[in-house]
Amino acid sequence: MSALRGLPVSLVSALVGALAALVLYEVVTLIGLSGFPVLVVSYVGGLVAGRVLGREARRPAALGALVPLALVAPQAVAATELTQILILAVAALGLNILTGWAGQLNLAQGIFVGLGAYTTAILGTDHGWPLLLTVPLAGVVAAVVGVALGALALRFAGVYLAVLTTSVALVVPVVLKHYASFTGGAQGISVDPIELPAGVASSITETQFNYFLTLFIAVIAAVLSWNVLSHRTGRAFWALRDSTPAAQGVGVDVTRFKVLAFAMSSFWAGIAGGLYTITVGFINPDSFGLFYGIQFLTMIVVGGLSTIAGSFVGAALVYALTTQVQSVGLNTSVAGQELSLPQQSVFAIVLILVVILAPRGVMGLLYDTSAWASLRRRLSRRHTPTDTPVAVPTNDDDRGLAAAPTSNHPHSLDKEQS
Repeated sequence: MSALRGLPVSLVSALVGALAALVLYEVVTLIGLSGFPVLVVSYVGGLVAGRVLGREARRPAALGALVPLALVAPQAVAATELTQILILAVAALGLNILTGWAGQLNLAQGIFVGLGAYTTAILGTDHGWPLLLTVPLAGVVAAVVGVALGALALRFAGVYLAVLTTSVALVVPVVLKHYASFTGGAQGISVDPIELPAGVASSITETQFNYFLTLFIAVIAAVLSWNVLSHRTGRAFWALRDSTPAAQGVGVDVTRFKVLAFAMSSFWAGIAGGLYTITVGFINPDSFGLFYGIQFLTMIVVGGLSTIAGSFVGAALVYALTTQVQSVGLNTSVAGQELSLPQQSVFAIVLILVVILAPRGVMGLLYDTSAWASLRRRLSRRHTPTDTPVAVPTNDDDRGLAAAPTSNHPHSLDKEQS
């Protein structure tokens, strides 16, 4: 460590975190661990080492541990699964901007993913465009529609906005099926994979190329979103989320920033849709309905509202739950028929527990020490007798989802504590 003393604290933390993560990755693979646990153990170990040996710089340690693991991840987990997680994360990041920062509820995020997917599919198959060139245009098309929805949403708030976006999520798939000559209808559209140059194809497979392409775009999405939300736009969004009248009182252009939030959210959803078409190779209207939008809302709640990292963590957790959780038998029967909890019920129970025990999401537990205290109180809380007066909550932790943020800064959960 003497050789590192002259380096900046952030660089030391990043280097130590990266080295520790790689060493742990090799160790846990040698002892027989495989799959996502390898990446989780390696990342947590690298993060802890980076913080302890790197003088408590949290964010550099987190990024340093993440970079090498992102490069070797396809060796531990199938590249196709990692690719789909990153695509979901990009779309969830867009929804987090709209809901977590700007406070606008949108259950139609899956529709914007579908618009981006259809833009790439139609331009690639019917007009011969190179698929990679269609991805930015897919984001633009979705953003234009998002601006229109944002302008319409100016007249709605709360439950009425939820009804509006739910209606959009229900109607658009029907419209896509109706215009079958243009969209392929219920039969969908098949898209040929990207043809890799001979030199590239000899050193990397198609699935690996899709993974690194998606990883590259996901990094760009995270960096650009961070740069935008760290400054005036992020503070304006935060003011809108807390109180629209108060935001107007301090000079925030409510119309402009609400529409901008919808545009940013739908843009990243369209980018994710374009990537979905390229990596999956087939789309149909049923893939982008209301349930798809609810999944994105679940991701940002579980991962952590108003956190960029929470969008990625939530996407990984929800993807793992939807693909790995199976039906659970109840060892009982009614009228000779065995009873069991279907996969959707198990998934819902897990999510309810997360929301109750960790209302600020996984990233809230990681970044906010008061969240751990709140979790311990929730787990140890006992039933209060009816003749005993119930104490009125005096802090934000006891108010659950209604809790106000601990800081006025739009990145209070992300803020580095060095």
